[in-house]
Amino acid sequence: MSKAYDGVSWAFLLNVMQKMGFPTRFLAFIKQAIKNCWFTVLVNGETAGFFKSTQGLRQGDPISPALFILAAEAFSKGLDLLFSTHLDMYYQTKCAIKPSHLSYADDVIIFTNCKEDGLARLIQFLNRYENMSGQRINYAKSAFILEKKLASLLNESRPSQDSP
Repeated sequence: MSKAYDGVSWAFLLNVMQKMGFPTRFLAFIKQAIKNCWFTVLVNGETAGFFKSTQGLRQGDPISPALFILAAEAFSKGLDLLFSTHLDMYYQTKCAIKPSHLSYADDVIIFTNCKEDGLARLIQFLNRYENMSGQRINYAKSAFILEKKLASLLNESRPSQDSP
């Protein structure tokens, strides 16, 4: 994710927490804690007024990592649902384990086959998640990693740089 903490939609986060069964009173406390945040900017050593935050989680706030993990859990559950409803998207391994993804903080590795319809579903899911959550995929730091056989086929199908 790009600037993981900065983009989290408060409405999305509170909705996720409600669906996870957090009590209404606790949700009200969290809502107050994340929405009651004012910032100022220093210009040449002078404060230039205050403004209120409208989204995101404060870095350094002790509760922010836990709240971010709840948003990440929604992403993970969404991937689980996508793969469980489209079994043909799973990457075929040599063993019985069929992982759909691995996550660590804001880094995610997604395992899928290279079928066009599966990739289209995955991209649609990622776009939907971005729109709902306020988070953005950092495409500059994203990549497709192919197994050797597919990578060599892909390289063979590319025109050489010497071609006109």
